[in-house]
Amino acid sequence: MKVRPSLVVLCVLVVFCTMQVACIRVNSTDDASNQVSLRQTNESLDENREPPSPPKTVQRRLFQSDVIDLGKRNATVAGATPMRLSLWNRTKEAIRIVKVDQSCGCLKVDLPKTELPPDTSGDALFTLSLAQPGRQTATIRLHCSNASKDEWIEEVQLEWEVVTGLTVSPDIIIVDDIPSGGTLEATFSWSLDDSITDLKVDADPLLGKLVSYKLNVDAENNKVVVEGTVPEDDRELVLPIAFRFRDSLLAMSKVIVRPWRPVRFSPSEIYLSLNKAGQPVRRRCVVAIDPSSVELDELEFEFLPQEAEDGLAVTIHEQRRRGQVIELEIEFNRSVELSGVKVGRIVATKKGENLAHVPIRIRANSEE
Repeated sequence: MKVRPSLVVLCVLVVFCTMQVACIRVNSTDDASNQVSLRQTNESLDENREPPSPPKTVQRRLFQSDVIDLGKRNATVAGATPMRLSLWNRTKEAIRIVKVDQSCGCLKVDLPKTELPPDTSGDALFTLSLAQPGRQTATIRLHCSNASKDEWIEEVQLEWEVVTGLTVSPDIIIVDDIPSGGTLEATFSWSLDDSITDLKVDADPLLGKLVSYKLNVDAENNKVVVEGTVPEDDRELVLPIAFRFRDSLLAMSKVIVRPWRPVRFSPSEIYLSLNKAGQPVRRRCVVAIDPSSVELDELEFEFLPQEAEDGLAVTIHEQRRRGQVIELEIEFNRSVELSGVKVGRIVATKKGENLAHVPIRIRANSEE
């Protein structure tokens, strides 16, 4: 019997295809089994995994109140004043204090015991700075835990008022129109309670710009007289007067000296920003004169930069005159990119003599 070659090839192909189908079925079964096994493993891991810790909550198991008012405290005993704060563990487990937080540097907490047994009271020691007069608040936070692995925060707010026992009048004395080399005299008076037995009054020579000054303190009549000489300067001068008790500053007053000027600018300084080229910025100022020294028609105004700046243009427009006052509108513009801070001044002159000026500070941002 003779077999045709084409029939043999066909039989081989049928056998091969049958084997491939069987392999695919086996692989599919294995993949499905593997997926089921992997799913079961993940579910088993999820069951064994510990749930995430809940966030700590603010609870009250030690403090008896959310807010404690310490009342009025006298600044004459200022400094680190020791105080006590009662704690009471009302639970059936010991409470451990892990960490203490204070909301400001005026408060410092010290815990003699970091663990409080159940149904037991204790004290939290703290020191409070009373150097700053007025109504104040601060917060104490205790991070706590117990044997049941509970974690929470105990929080209490402290409130108190620092009173100085000292009142000074007036707060500020302004002395106007004193010529250079002239003398001034300013008097402050005060009242105080019996707790202040040794009040010291002094001036700050670093901040004060009087050529010479002296303080005549009259403790019996509760007053101090400031005497001084005005320097040859057309700027406003300030002399702070400090009232102290036991190295604590109880009050601060000051003398402001405004020397005599034939011409005054208001405001005394001008600040502005130029952010984009071609977008002008305008500022107004008022110029007042002493008619006994100068007349309005004699005044001329110009802008003098500290250093030459080609891209900066300043135009001064006179708006109107009212009696001895001129209102000016000053326009600032730039045509090119500038950077940094430009400094200059608007000067009032009479026949070339500089009578007064107002400083100008221009912040020029080169980013368009």
